Amino acid sequence: MSLQNASQQDITAWVEGFHRASDSLTTTNLGKFYTKNGTLKFANNELLVGLDAINTFFGATFPLLSSMKHDIVTDVIGNKIYQTCTITYTVKDDPHSRSIKIPAMGVFHLVPCADFKSGEPLIERFDVFLDGSEVFGVVGEVQKLKAEGEI
Repeated sequence: MSLQNASQQDITAWVEGFHRASDSLTTTNLGKFYTKNGTLKFANNELLVGLDAINTFFGATFPLLSSMKHDIVTDVIGNKIYQTCTITYTVKDDPHSRSIKIPAMGVFHLVPCADFKSGEPLIERFDVFLDGSEVFGVVGEVQKLKAEGEI
């Protein structure tokens, strides 16, 4: 099944599975989605090249969070899936347990003739557009409280 022939149901299920893997706050299943040489452009960060670099990036980021959830809407053009979403973050050890909602846009660039039923990694590149400054502001507050021995 090629991307062009994939049903909206197959595409939606795949995108939801990708976000379940991310929302788990582990890197365990990222290799099921990113190709070995896949790339990730996450907001204003440097382009990450290769699954190892992507795992390293999220391996350092996920431990700062106690939860993350993506509510998504998708559209497909060619071998690209465009999605808008609202991501709800909770920073680990935040004494106020704030839920921080951030709008985001992402574009999945998939391998040619992507087959959603193959179980093979399909992401050649993923571009994420968001402003995470509120989340990292709370991370900074928590780190300061920890350094001062207040939590």
